[in-house]
Amino acid sequence: MKRKVIHLPETTEHKLELTGMSCGSCERIIEKVAERNGAKVNLIDANTGVVLLNCEQEKIAAIKQELAEKGFREKGE
Repeated sequence: MKRKVIHLPETTEHKLELTGMSCGSCERIIEKVAERNGAKVNLIDANTGVVLLNCEQEKIAAIKQELAEKGFREKGE
């Protein structure tokens, strides 16, 4: 019997440092945005604004855009 090989897309860990995040509700919004765009969230910390997530490289721009539309911008922008 032949085995079918499934190739999963290559994901990379991305670190975002966001402004506008202040509470648990913010963390949940960010998690939903990331997951809706195919990312796996490893860490969200509202106190530091740090988000670590794994996703395909080509999806990170859409995630950042949607987060910015919801008021979460990268520090320094």
